[in-house]
Amino acid sequence: QWKRVDSLFGTIPSNAHVYYSESAIDDKPNKAYYAIIDVKKTDMSVEAIVGNGKRYTPVQYFENNKHPFLVVNTTFFEFVQNRNLNLVINKGKLLAYNLHTLAGRGKDTFTYR
Repeated sequence: QWKRVDSLFGTIPSNAHVYYSESAIDDKPNKAYYAIIDVKKTDMSVEAIVGNGKRYTPVQYFENNKHPFLVVNTTFFEFVQNRNLNLVINKGKLLAYNLHTLAGRGKDTFTYR
């Protein structure tokens, strides 16, 4: 059961709506949000941002980027170098990429994924 919850997020663009559900999935508790934006009726820009070696929470991305309407945490990252582990492209520029091989314990050992 999805409920429209625009009012929980203050003033949002008229062409955007936010929905929320607490419906269980496979009998397990679940909380989920989704947003719908009519991109034909907006002057909004959509941008991908990475931490460039730093870990940021979604709140920190929000505060550091002029309080955007929506922040979505979409990639996996590792904790040694704080690097995104997925492909991230913004406006045609490669910001992060998948590592296809991981060095193993031996000098000739790699894990391919």
